[in-house]
Amino acid sequence: MRALARAALLLALAAPRLAFADDVARAKTLFLAGAAAYERHDYVGAIEAFEGAQKLAPRPAIVFSLAQAHRRQFYADGNTDHQRAAIDLFREYIKDVPSGGRHEDAMRALQELGALAPQAASVVARVSINSSGTPGARVSLDGADPVAAPLIGPVKAGPHRAVISRSTCRSKRSRRAWTWSPHPAPT
Repeated sequence: MRALARAALLLALAAPRLAFADDVARAKTLFLAGAAAYERHDYVGAIEAFEGAQKLAPRPAIVFSLAQAHRRQFYADGNTDHQRAAIDLFREYIKDVPSGGRHEDAMRALQELGALAPQAASVVARVSINSSGTPGARVSLDGADPVAAPLIGPVKAGPHRAVISRSTCRSKRSRRAWTWSPHPAPT
């Protein structure tokens, strides 16, 4: 009876590892299906597959691929929901991979997507403020609450103040501030 109890205990302890390995294997299968759908320009299918893979085994590379699929679907149908999803996912990727990997590609995509965002009539320029991949960098524009870098958005005519800050390992705060005025957009 003790041997049976011991075997049941070992099986119970091993089950989470087996389930994890199974999730990773299913995530790889979904990721490959997403990559194949992306290559066929089936971006909605790619999004669904990448989302499934990310739920099973979260990885920055999956976040990047998911962002790319949303970006391409936005270009295909102009649906701003895909644009917003791509921007959010690229920001998440940049936060998780502050340098190396596909960081520079994600930064370029963010700038590109920000430049295509709908603009209000009073907007004269768009601003893109980055911290060159500094981990923990936060950006505040005109006294607004700081957000994780990069900050991409519209600005109105007139002077603006940007503050980039980050916490350092010595519990100090590093800050840099700039004031500028955008040039009016050509009419």
